[in-house]
Amino acid sequence: MEKVLIVGCDNCMIDDCAACYPCIKALNNKEGEFAVLPADAQLVGLVSCGGCPGTTTIVARLNQANKWISGTDANDLPTKIFIGNCIQGCPNKDSIVQKIQDASAATIVVTKGTHHKTPAGNDAKWWPKAGGDLKTAHVLFKK
Repeated sequence: MEKVLIVGCDNCMIDDCAACYPCIKALNNKEGEFAVLPADAQLVGLVSCGGCPGTTTIVARLNQANKWISGTDANDLPTKIFIGNCIQGCPNKDSIVQKIQDASAATIVVTKGTHHKTPAGNDAKWWPKAGGDLKTAHVLFKK
């Protein structure tokens, strides 16, 4: 069974991305980059880059996540890491991705990207922290 860890931008995960809902929904529905996963794939964690510039703390964040995960069951350690779309607009993304790839065991596949959705049809740079502009009106919990 595939065990998935998603790494996202600290700023976006906290301020902009509605509890990482797009990534979680895409994973559950096997959409976007998650389409390659088997039906029984499980999310074992969501980890932020650690904050700007991300390059200094990402390895420590991955180690911390692995300690928490393996503390419950070593069989739950990630077999795949997906780098969230929110990191794609980061000026440090290449360094962050390289550090994740360098720190990952040979058995862990690292994939850039997660889903192909944006809110209300806006373009892919909708994350305000990534230089985009969120111009959609929001109504929480609308039925």
